[in-house]
Amino acid sequence: MEGMEKLLVVERAYGNGSWALYDGRDRIASGRFGAGLPRAPEWFADVAAGLSAAGVAPQSLDILLTGTGPGSFSGIRSVLAALQGLSLPRGIPVLGLPSAAAIARAAARKHGADVVAVIGDARRGTLWCAVYGAPEAGSQFPVPGSRFQVPSPGLPAGATVSDTNSSTLQPFNLSTPSELPAAVPKGALVVSPEYTHLAPVLSALEGVKVVAEDVVSSAEDIADFYFSNPAAAVRDPLPIYLHPAVVTR
Repeated sequence: MEGMEKLLVVERAYGNGSWALYDGRDRIASGRFGAGLPRAPEWFADVAAGLSAAGVAPQSLDILLTGTGPGSFSGIRSVLAALQGLSLPRGIPVLGLPSAAAIARAAARKHGADVVAVIGDARRGTLWCAVYGAPEAGSQFPVPGSRFQVPSPGLPAGATVSDTNSSTLQPFNLSTPSELPAAVPKGALVVSPEYTHLAPVLSALEGVKVVAEDVVSSAEDIADFYFSNPAAAVRDPLPIYLHPAVVTR
């Protein structure tokens, strides 16, 4: 394994979260955070202990990667802050990928789906929906050369990933529960990291297959997405924002 890039992945967009360490594409260590760690800073101690047990010093890491949601703002933000701290001494790249896209890719492989709609609670009375899949199926994200592929994030016309931080520019559809059916293609596989919470709305969708359980992204899902399409990763990412900031007085 000597000479291969060492990649640390941490995902805390949903639930308690997980981490994974890779040497090249070989996973050499991984773990899931305990029930008491979703918001507490002790989660980082788990990562540090895992690195130590694997014999990998933080300064020997080459790439730091995380999911950018949509999801737990505090979870995503804390990971970004920690990874940015790790990156400072050597300028290690900190990269981000949409957690929703990683969910879609993993669900498509598991269920053999061509089109996957990932749906979550956007708060303020709205739901978010992102549709991924094959070009001929009418996905928002068509890419040639693959039956199911998640491409680089949506960008303004003429822009490239290097031109802008696209974490806040994802083409997520925001709709009320009554508007949601129009955003979901017929025949799509529907998954949600918040199915338990959204079950009444999702189960009412017609002409689709709904996975009746919470489907969240793991650190391994984020890594698999990265290995399949490194160009989709955004450097120095931000959490995905679904609403403009609200100013209170």
